[in-house]
Amino acid sequence: MKLTEKIPAFVLIAIIIAGAAAAALGYMALGLARHEQGMRNAEIKSAVSARAKLLAGECRLLLEQHKQKLIDKLYVSKLNSSGISDLRFSSPFIANVFIADKHGTLV
Repeated sequence: MKLTEKIPAFVLIAIIIAGAAAAALGYMALGLARHEQGMRNAEIKSAVSARAKLLAGECRLLLEQHKQKLIDKLYVSKLNSSGISDLRFSSPFIANVFIADKHGTLV
């Protein structure tokens, strides 16, 4: 077969069909890749959100435990100005402490 001869029509049609099929498959693969990337992003967001909720819960629990320890310290401390002053300087979480009598009047 010489290079100057024409390509038969059925070969030309087969090449065009194969090219169109390859283009369609490439387009579908690109769409699936984008969809998969979106799913991965959603999965990452969900995992980060779940981890943040766990961390917030752990922090809340630690703060509640620390708060209970401070309340216990307040109950056993001396109810006078020097005892409260010592307690205030022993913990950075205690800024102001007030003592009230049973009627609610500040002492």
